[in-house]
Amino acid sequence: MRGIEANIHLPQSGIVISPPGIKMKPVTDPGDSSMPSSIDHFLTSLHRRAARQGLSLYVVGGTPRDRLLGKVCADFDFTLQGAKDLAREFASEHRLPAVILDDTPGRETCRVILSPAISLDFTEMQGDSIESDLEQRDFTINAMAWPFTDFIAGTQRIIDPFGGRADLQGKLVRQVSSAALSADPLRMLRAFRFASLLNFSIHPETLVTIGNNPGSIVRAAGERIHHELLLFLATDGVFPLLKTMAETGLLPALFPEAAEDLNGILRTFANLEDRLKLSASPVGAGLASREKVLLKCATLLTRCPAGGAAAPPRRKAARMESAALKRLRMSNADAGFILAALAVRRGALDAGLAFAQEHGDEGGLYRFVHESGEALEAGLTLALAEDKAGQEGLLPAAVRVLEFYRDRYLPAQQQPPLLSGIDLRKKFRLPPSPLFRVLLAEVEEGRVLGTLKTTGDAETHVRRRLEALERS
Repeated sequence: MRGIEANIHLPQSGIVISPPGIKMKPVTDPGDSSMPSSIDHFLTSLHRRAARQGLSLYVVGGTPRDRLLGKVCADFDFTLQGAKDLAREFASEHRLPAVILDDTPGRETCRVILSPAISLDFTEMQGDSIESDLEQRDFTINAMAWPFTDFIAGTQRIIDPFGGRADLQGKLVRQVSSAALSADPLRMLRAFRFASLLNFSIHPETLVTIGNNPGSIVRAAGERIHHELLLFLATDGVFPLLKTMAETGLLPALFPEAAEDLNGILRTFANLEDRLKLSASPVGAGLASREKVLLKCATLLTRCPAGGAAAPPRRKAARMESAALKRLRMSNADAGFILAALAVRRGALDAGLAFAQEHGDEGGLYRFVHESGEALEAGLTLALAEDKAGQEGLLPAAVRVLEFYRDRYLPAQQQPPLLSGIDLRKKFRLPPSPLFRVLLAEVEEGRVLGTLKTTGDAETHVRRRLEALERS
């Protein structure tokens, strides 16, 4: 890594001139597509207030990076000394909500919300200069500062002591220093998130730093880890980066459950990404974007590359998966989806979907679909990705399962049941008991499969079952 001393020699003004090829426009330029027009009034007002108060205000973090890349800026990060006071005064002037994100002395951060889609974050400057503040940031592409006066005017001047613009042009995610990653281990995962988001590579020295102490990631809060992880997985085609994450040791540090068969999990992940890319795929195309991201996360918990005897017992596997998601502080909804998809995957692989093969067992098919519920397609997609070569024979059966679900099971759910618990009590004088559930489930299965078409058919079925139970 280039030493700090070699990059901190700045002109007396502290400004580094942007290199040729990066053309800036004033904020108020109507042809500038990287700036929402609704923000102009507020930025101009903020600039005037900072000038009146003699404040040195800088645009930092992702804002200069995205601006240089020509991306739309909807969230703006500012740093200065006295950040919280300026944020509150500005919010009060415009009657805008202000939220304290961090009230730690010396690190105060306040967010002013302009609209549901646009906000301004004001953070207390770290150290006694903007250069000392930038030195404590994570990556060079995020360690640039744009004096607000120049930002407003579109002047081509940015403080860039660590070569962030050069790394933008080289498409590199590079640590500011190894100490920056040690200070906040979550930054190791953020390196992969930025690389996936921007389609960049991670600098070799940064990968070495990550590989030297991947286990320190456990010091980060689970909520922060799962937030970064899902952002990383939301990008298409992240398998090469996930493979690199495994090579550094960061992936097994995040998911110790994966360590027993890391290659199998990577293979499943690659197969899953390939399947999700197929917009016309008969299995997987019906998943929503969020479900696809969660399904990628689910692959990291599959642990073994196949079902059957090679897999841990169902209950043990489910406990491991649940514990991992709790460790990541995953929301109940997201964790529920992942666990349900993994359960469907296990059922599909253990049974080989034999009930859905030609001349299979329609009763078994119904029960599998009924137990799977809304996670059916997700679990089937995961099962098909488990081992592309060995499990591809499951595809025709998986298609039949989905066809049954969509064409017969779901339409049948819109129809009233043939019998209810009240009917069992009144017509058969049965007291409430676990038998209720068994009989009603059998009647419902017969209704969906078409073997019981009327209430009379259902009553006859129940009567015969009760007689058989009495004889036994």
